[in-house]
Amino acid sequence: IEDVNGRMVLLSGIDLVDGT
Repeated sequence: IEDVNGRMVLLSGIDLVDGT
């Protein structure tokens, strides 16, 4: 799953890059 910025995110929507 990726967020709107194309970064990998967890199913919960937490960004794996900056931890938000």
